[in-house]
Parts: sequence; C-alpha cells; structure tokens
Amino acid sequence: DVTNLRYYSNSNLYTKEYFELIKKRLNDNGVVSVWAPLSDIDEQDQKILMNTFREVFPNMSVWYMYHKLSHYLVYIGSEKELRINYPDFERRFNQEGVKKDLEEVGVTQYNLLNAMFLDGKGVKEYAAGSKTHTDNNPVLEFPDLTADNTYHFGENIGAVFERKTDPLPYISGFESEAQKEKFVKEFRYEQVEVADNIIAGHTALLQSDGQNAALFYSR
Repeated sequence: DVTNLRYYSNSNLYTKEYFELIKKRLNDNGVVSVWAPLSDIDEQDQKILMNTFREVFPNMSVWYMYHKLSHYLVYIGSEKELRINYPDFERRFNQEGVKKDLEEVGVTQYNLLNAMFLDGKGVKEYAAGSKTHTDNNPVLEFPDLTADNTYHFGENIGAVFERKTDPLPYISGFESEAQKEKFVKEFRYEQVEVADNIIAGHTALLQSDGQNAALFYSR
C-alpha cells in the first residue's frame, strides 16, 4: 500500500527480495496483491517493475479497475495458476454486504472480471529483456525528476491495454449453457462497448483533452 516510486525509499518495497519475503509468508492458497504506479514512471520502469514481480510470481496477473480513474495497477501473485469458478464467484459477489459495498463504488461482476489486463504470459512478453530491481541493484530507486514530462499515465496504461488478455478462458464452471451464454453476452458488451471507451476517456482527460474525454465517456 505504498504510493509511488518517486518518493524516498518506496522502491524498497518493490525489490525482488521484498517480494521473496512476501512469498515465504504465504500459505498454499495464499495470494498477494501489490499496488503499482501508472504515473510518474516511464514505460521502461513499468516493465522493470512487472519483470521483477514476475521473477518471484511467474503466475502473476495484472489488473486495472478502470470503472473509476485510478493511477495504479494491481499485481496479483500466487503459487497456483489463476482459475475463476464462476458460480463460486457469483455467490461471493452477491453476498448482501459485499454486493452493496461494491455497487456503491460502481463495481459490477463484469468490470471486475474484465479488470484483468495481463496474465503471466502477457507480462513475460511485455517485459521481455527488462532489468530486475534488487537490493544490490536498485534501478528504480533514482527516477529522473528533472524530465519535462514525468506524467506517463496515458503511455503506460495504453501499452498494457493494447496487449490486454481476454479473461474469459480463465472463467469456468458454468452450471448450464444458458448461464454461460448470458454471462458471455454481457461480458463481451463490457469489453467492447464500455472498457475501450472508458480507457480512452481516462487517457484523454489526463492529457488535458477535455473535449475528447467527454466524448469517450458519453459513449
């Protein structure tokens, strides 16, 4: 739950050694989630950050809750490959207290599941050849704060979004073909009609292009 790499000593909590310490504390079904900044780092540093986490958690996935403007990705790591049993997910989501809380902040089943932007394979391809951030080689410790443009949200989210993984193959266990068909129809609508326009709107907004931001959001 740190804020950004550009602040003093925050990069200590993004090193390979720190992620290894976390891994040692997980039980068999343990899961770790890490906030990772999209802003004020360039794309190369974003790749280094992903590559460092992936070296410890090869089965990682990268998530972005796009329904609201956020400056952070979330890295999810575990020992096991990601598998989402839909009936179990739906039951948990529809618990009265859970559903009420999530609806208040605009989270639906569809945007939550579609928030997976990269799987482990996608991260490996995206970050191929990148360095590793370690205690003895803290390549992310000293960002260039003198650069004219240090706000890289649009570049960073765009680079990830254009490689977006389709989460559907990771979702299984449907109780009937009718349930699956209904879910897939709503899920594809979320992907094509909603997510694309929201991401474009976020990017335009943070580039001070209010006119296009309004256009994309209205769609």
